[in-house]
Amino acid sequence: VLLYEGHGSATGGHHADESGRAAYALGRLYFHRFDRQPVLSGDLDMTSKNKSWPDWIALAVSMTALTFSGLQWLEARQQRRLANETYINFDIDTDPSQRRLGISVRNIGPGVARIHSVTLYLDGKPIGSIDDALNQSKLDADRNHGISIDVDDVMASQEIIPVIDYRPRDKGERDRASDVFENHLGVAVNYCAMNGRC
Repeated sequence: VLLYEGHGSATGGHHADESGRAAYALGRLYFHRFDRQPVLSGDLDMTSKNKSWPDWIALAVSMTALTFSGLQWLEARQQRRLANETYINFDIDTDPSQRRLGISVRNIGPGVARIHSVTLYLDGKPIGSIDDALNQSKLDADRNHGISIDVDDVMASQEIIPVIDYRPRDKGERDRASDVFENHLGVAVNYCAMNGRC
């Protein structure tokens, strides 16, 4: 660029001015071409440290767009995972105003739960079945109208399964059943969501 500018100013007269302007314009074009299309040269350092502001702005916009796309993908993946999550909770019903007492299993998550195992505990020790737990607690197993949960059963979102639906015959039995369900009987459910999370 400096070569063309020096050549134009070294010659006098009108023709020299026109030649100088033409050379200067050609030099600007030459510089513009190299600025847009860097070449490998020992005399020209076209490394990243000499990028123009438009180049840096374009790079920043590209990186921002890439980061935004990545975040959108992660958010969509998280939403899909949450849509399949399951959360098992227990409801203990010992309201004295009700004719029934019991323990229910509720799926409060948005996804479907697959049951892997159900374990019952009486005073902290595993016990074989609900009937065994009721009989050992001096309750009548025949008065239980609950629904058993078996391995590989599935629970839809917001589904409730009453594993114990006990109907006491009198107030004394009601009080005893309430004490058993609140303080002595425990239920553990091992389950997995349909997305494989357990």
